[in-house]
Amino acid sequence: MVTVEVSLKTTGFVHSRQVIKPGTEITWTNDTKAIQHVDSRLGAWHSGPIDPGETYSHIFRLEGTFDYVDSVLPSLLGTIIVSKHAGKAGGQ
Repeated sequence: MVTVEVSLKTTGFVHSRQVIKPGTEITWTNDTKAIQHVDSRLGAWHSGPIDPGETYSHIFRLEGTFDYVDSVLPSLLGTIIVSKHAGKAGGQ
């Protein structure tokens, strides 16, 4: 399985837009000093609280575009695009 890393900082998600192949796992790391959450904007997943230094992972099996938000800092947004035609897993 391919895993792609996304870092969560107080200024935003680092590598917030990912284009990946189905079956790729995205791992978000909380690099802030406060508890954060990563939530699908359409309710497809919810991380629950992510403590500082901890991670949350989700495997994207279906093709589509998935927008996400940090529900603690809602101005922080990201997008995962899942396509069997993605060049390489984790490409931006």
